[in-house]
Amino acid sequence: MVGLASSQVLCWLEELLLIGLVQWFELGQASCGLLLTGPLLVLGHINLIFLQPRDYIDCNLDASIEVQPGYTAGVNTAFYLSNNELYPGNHDEIDMELLGTVPGEPYTLQTNVYVRGTGDGARLVGREMRFHLWFDPAADFHHYAILWNPDEIVFLVDDVPIRRYERKTTTTTFPDREMWAYGSIWDASDWATDGGRYRADYRYQPLVAR
Repeated sequence: MVGLASSQVLCWLEELLLIGLVQWFELGQASCGLLLTGPLLVLGHINLIFLQPRDYIDCNLDASIEVQPGYTAGVNTAFYLSNNELYPGNHDEIDMELLGTVPGEPYTLQTNVYVRGTGDGARLVGREMRFHLWFDPAADFHHYAILWNPDEIVFLVDDVPIRRYERKTTTTTFPDREMWAYGSIWDASDWATDGGRYRADYRYQPLVAR
């Protein structure tokens, strides 16, 4: 396992971008150790964010993901759209998050739509919804997608729609500003697994999302 400072991680990822192992993404922020195994990045400590430096007004964002088996409580593996860089404290966000678990319990998929807020407190506009999947997301790769257009947001798993968020008469409840695409794995111990009862345990690192 190789431990790197954030500046070293940035330089390493810039090199990977040049040779095509990590395409289209820049490093947003990091506090982690990384190990390169072929085209995969393995995280030792959580909190790594990649961003796609391009603005979207509507898009179809999708990813094939296999999460880590075993004890993964508190770990949030996510990909999402956000404009927090442009509108800090008043941003929009559309998320798909795989919330870690303890052995014997299933992963939870959480979908979020936030509009002109932070996702916390009184400024929250939108809704979070959780699902238990019909498969083990740690056993193989599965396809997750966010379809966002001017009329609706559709969340899909293996091409099956699991949630539809429609535009209402007012734009204040529907994201209509440009956003960037992100992917992340981070420590959400305070709330991710059984309301924070089970927390991330770094004895199980490295924590891997493929």
